[in-house]
Amino acid sequence: IGFYMYTSPGNGTTYFRALFAATALEQELGYTLDEGIIEAQWLSLEDIRQQVAILRSPMVLQCVEDYLAGRRLPLDCISHMFR
Repeated sequence: IGFYMYTSPGNGTTYFRALFAATALEQELGYTLDEGIIEAQWLSLEDIRQQVAILRSPMVLQCVEDYLAGRRLPLDCISHMFR
């Protein structure tokens, strides 16, 4: 779908996100979440917009909106260099 960068004003760290669209084949129960994440939730777009103040970054909402708008980059925009 796209590539996203965000610099947190809180800690000055720049985050890079690569977003891909895929079809989930199954749910993996008991998966270990990243530090600081309490739980995984399935939310509607409206739920996400209402909770924008507590999202990890503004990239979350932007990624969802880009997906719903049909934004797709071709996979050939990614180059892998073999040695």
